[in-house]
Amino acid sequence: MLSEAAFNMICVTSSRSFSDGMYLIAFKTFCNSKSVKYYSAELSQKVKRGMRETRLKGLYQGGGLPYGYKVVERKVVIDETKAETVRFMYDCYSKGVTVKTMIAELTAKGILYKGKPFAPNTVYGILGNEKYSGAYTKGDEIIDNIYPQLISTDTYSKVRAKVEKNKFGKRSIKAVYLLRHKVKCGYCSRPISAETGTARNGEVKRYYKCIGRKKDNNGCIKTQIPKDFLEEFVTNAIVQSMTETQSLDNIVAEIMRRQSKDENGNLKMLANEKSRIDRALNNLVTAIENGITSNTTNKRLLDLEKQQEQLERQILIERSKTAVKLT
Repeated sequence: MLSEAAFNMICVTSSRSFSDGMYLIAFKTFCNSKSVKYYSAELSQKVKRGMRETRLKGLYQGGGLPYGYKVVERKVVIDETKAETVRFMYDCYSKGVTVKTMIAELTAKGILYKGKPFAPNTVYGILGNEKYSGAYTKGDEIIDNIYPQLISTDTYSKVRAKVEKNKFGKRSIKAVYLLRHKVKCGYCSRPISAETGTARNGEVKRYYKCIGRKKDNNGCIKTQIPKDFLEEFVTNAIVQSMTETQSLDNIVAEIMRRQSKDENGNLKMLANEKSRIDRALNNLVTAIENGITSNTTNKRLLDLEKQQEQLERQILIERSKTAVKLT
């Protein structure tokens, strides 16, 4: 806060310093008053109003510009060179082409993103950006006069539905894979993902399979592992490890370390707040000594003294916590 900052106030006409005394106190009091909050709120309102008026005029407001667009005289227009790549992505994905295949084709054609092949996340970001449909939402407002439509509404809706359906990491409602995103292949260090298959008799089989072998075709020799077998093996290993004396000692030591860290953090926060209250009290007492007294100053003095007393009590409580630790 401004009242905590170290600064000098100088008169520009006489070069007189007001670093001490009633003038500086009066200035700090004004800066910390409700009028500052009012001006801040008013400024925020004006900025929001200006941005809304800019949107109504269909002008570019700044920020990240989606791939395939460019700005000409504050208007967003289609960059036809890049737009063809966007249309290619939407067309391929709507026909069932995978993102990996799509990236390979673009790279083979020499079409890169910032000098490198498109990353999967970049492609998914493009496929999910509603601005390509010509309209986007901001709160309760639908804005359709800034971004020219690059993808037809039907194509965008179709692709968006497929992206949501195939979204990475969506959990199966029929089974919970305890080790999902927690295991890596011991041969190629790639993640182990969930895999489901159906036997000839209709029985559903669930496995864990190396992504390097499944998707990357990196030559990994790790075979798939039955889900129940791997989860039971890992669970038993964890239970056995946690019952060992050394493991228990390490766990207790870590709990104590975190407890001490949290308590020290609370104590430091309370001490900083008390220092701020002490400074405010000193400034107010100085103002009263210089003749600045009113009902407001008296009320403020009592309020600060009450806060100071409460903080001192809380600090004593926190110090007592750190003095007595579990053993």
